[in-house]
Amino acid sequence: MNQTEINQIIAMEMQEPTISQFTNVPDIPELRLKWLGGFRFDGVNVVATELIQAGLAMHDRLESAPKPDSLGALRQMQADVLGGDYYSSRFYLLLANAGKIEAISQLCDSIIEVNQLKIHRYEQLRNGVKVQWSDYANDQISFRCVLWNVFKALLADEDKIQFAMLSHRFAELEWLMDEFVFRQQGLLYPEQWASTKVTFLDGSASTFVLDQWKNWYAWYQTLNHNEAKQHSQHIQRFLQLVEQPVQRMTQLTAALGR
Repeated sequence: MNQTEINQIIAMEMQEPTISQFTNVPDIPELRLKWLGGFRFDGVNVVATELIQAGLAMHDRLESAPKPDSLGALRQMQADVLGGDYYSSRFYLLLANAGKIEAISQLCDSIIEVNQLKIHRYEQLRNGVKVQWSDYANDQISFRCVLWNVFKALLADEDKIQFAMLSHRFAELEWLMDEFVFRQQGLLYPEQWASTKVTFLDGSASTFVLDQWKNWYAWYQTLNHNEAKQHSQHIQRFLQLVEQPVQRMTQLTAALGR
C-alpha cells in the first residue's frame, strides 16, 4: 500500500456518509501521513492509528463544548460521540481482517495509556490542583506520540532512537501549529482535551505557547546546521517535511505581533 492509497483509504473511512452528514469530521492530517509514510510502515497500521486519532479527537470535542441548551445541540453532541465510536471500531476491524492481532494489542495498550493520562489530569482538576500550560502541552504531545509506539517496535534498533526523538518534535510542532491557528482565528478554546479548564486555571497561555515555539525553532535551527543530518536520511526528510510549516509558523508569529 503506497502513500496515495493510504491517504485515499483514510479519506474514505473518515468521510463515511452517515458520519459526515451529521457532524464535522476531523481534517485529514496530511503532514502527519507524509511523516509516517516516509518510514514505509505497513499501510494498514497507519490507517488504523489515524482512525484512533480521529475517534479521540471527536470525543475530545465534548470537553470544550458548551452545555447543550437545545435538543439540536444535544443531538450534535451525540453525533460526535457516535462518530468517535465509529472510527474506533473501524480500526479493530481493519487490523483483524489483516490478521494483525499483535498490532491490535499494542494499540489498545496505547489507548489505555492515553486515557490514563487523561484520568490523572481530570483527578487533578477535580481536586482543585492548578494545571499549568506546560502540563497541558506535555499532555497534548504525549497523546500523539503514545499511539506511534506501535511503529517504533517495527524499526531497526539504530532507527528507534531517531524515530522517538523526531516524532516527539513533530508532535510538538503539530500542537504548536494548532495553538497558533486557534489564536489567529480568535478561538481561545480549541477543540482539545481540557483546554477550557486549563485556560481558566492559568492565564499565561499566549506567553507560554510563544516561548515553546521559540525553543522549538532554536532546536530546529541547530538541527538544520548539524553535520549529523548528512548521515541520516530520517533527519534530512524531517527537515524537508517541516520546512513549509516552519515558514508558516514564523508568519503566524509575526501576524500576532510577537
